[in-house]
Amino acid sequence: AERDTYPSQGETLEKVGQKTGWVRGNVSSSCTRADVTGTNRTFLCQSVVVATTDVGDSGSPVFKLTNSPSTYDVQIVGLYWGLSGNSYYFSYIGQVYMELGTSSTWDTCDLSFGC
Repeated sequence: AERDTYPSQGETLEKVGQKTGWVRGNVSSSCTRADVTGTNRTFLCQSVVVATTDVGDSGSPVFKLTNSPSTYDVQIVGLYWGLSGNSYYFSYIGQVYMELGTSSTWDTCDLSFGC
């Protein structure tokens, strides 16, 4: 299912990172400006989740566990790119699609589930 709204404050999201594994947290800010410390980079309309993260998790999927229509089904929400104290930043997946120059979503399915 395609997601057509930005993450909302208080929403519970999941992330699976190479360093930290599977972690869950709540959105503390949505569509906020992120100035990257020590650089002249600013990312607009980013979301912040309060959850464990570490260097090496960049590029991790951020998703919502929907359990629909089947148990453990998920909906991609964004991609993790940076940490800040006990929180992490991620880019909303709709913005990632726009940056890649595509308006379509990636439909993926593990064929062993009979998709």
